[in-house]
Amino acid sequence: MITTNYQTYGKSEFNLRLRVYQNGETRYVYVNKLLQGKLNKCHWNQKKQLFVSSAPFSEENNEALVQFKRKYDEKAINWSGSVFNFILSFNEDPESCGSSRHTRENCFV
Repeated sequence: MITTNYQTYGKSEFNLRLRVYQNGETRYVYVNKLLQGKLNKCHWNQKKQLFVSSAPFSEENNEALVQFKRKYDEKAINWSGSVFNFILSFNEDPESCGSSRHTRENCFV
């Protein structure tokens, strides 16, 4: 079963990625291009997987993240292959990567 969750990374500036995991195989999808405003780690609530209300564009960013993750979660329900092929299946259709602002290169990690 594939599981997904958001994860911050890096030390100098705020970066966010979607972690996709199954049976010891982990891949990441970077989502910074979906986000608006100048964000810091203090704006992110890791337990709730959302931005706090004081974050710039918190409503817009939270909605974008929920919609983005939903596509991965829905497809993961019936997925029976590897995580690599799961992520690759989104790259075959750039629109399924979540946003018209995304390009094929930005979706796959």
